[in-house]
Amino acid sequence: MKTPVLSNYSSKVHNESGSETADLLFHQLYKTVDWLGCMRTSVNLPLTPF
Repeated sequence: MKTPVLSNYSSKVHNESGSETADLLFHQLYKTVDWLGCMRTSVNLPLTPF
């Protein structure tokens, strides 16, 4: 995956195969957002500024 996509409720990166993407997107509709977890995950990803 060229650009990591984070689930806003689990703060995990969607896998490349997409096998759990539909489930993660479904849960994002009604679960609370784990903003702090997403920020922690983002800091640990090998990203560069754009």
